[in-house]
Amino acid sequence: MGAGFRIKAKANSAAEIFIYEDVGESWFGGVTAKQFAEDLKSLGNVTSIDLRINSAGGDVFDGLTIYRRLVDHKAKITTHIDGLAASIASVIAMAGDEIRISESGFLMIHNAWAVSVGTSDDMRTMADILDKTNV
Repeated sequence: MGAGFRIKAKANSAAEIFIYEDVGESWFGGVTAKQFAEDLKSLGNVTSIDLRINSAGGDVFDGLTIYRRLVDHKAKITTHIDGLAASIASVIAMAGDEIRISESGFLMIHNAWAVSVGTSDDMRTMADILDKTNV
């Protein structure tokens, strides 16, 4: 986990989550779905969450899991796109009940992409996975 991810409880049953790095494990850190779920659970029964995002995205499956954990949480979630919510970070941003984008903020949505190495069967399998991911 890099320095750009933090979950902290605030007063009055509120919490603040910062995703200011890659989603998923990467060369430069990144927040994994496992770590996110553990930290979110440790907050207990908060009633509101400020989700702050500045991320270029990352691993689609970690991101989808983070999104699901947020959607399933009982707290009211306000998403703040402070800088960039790109790729899978744009999907995580949609977990908010309210979404706010700063005047200088950006939201980037695109189809999933991947790098694949292997046989023609491996390439067809990867194409099928991408088709399912883009639905």
